[in-house]
Amino acid sequence: MGRSPMSEQSKVLIGENTREQIAYKLLDRIFVAESKPLKGASREEILRTYIQCHSAVGGHYIDYEDTA
Repeated sequence: MGRSPMSEQSKVLIGENTREQIAYKLLDRIFVAESKPLKGASREEILRTYIQCHSAVGGHYIDYEDTA
């Protein structure tokens, strides 16, 4: 009742062991390993790193410079 259509559309559910979930877990581990807080990272840094993780999980690694 109190929910707006926007809040319903903004939910993202990631299933277990999907390429997307594995890429997100890898992204998180990379930020931890590099001692970077994910919460304080720029949008661009998060998206570039996620693209790298997603491509690596899919078997086709995209170099960081190629995501610029």
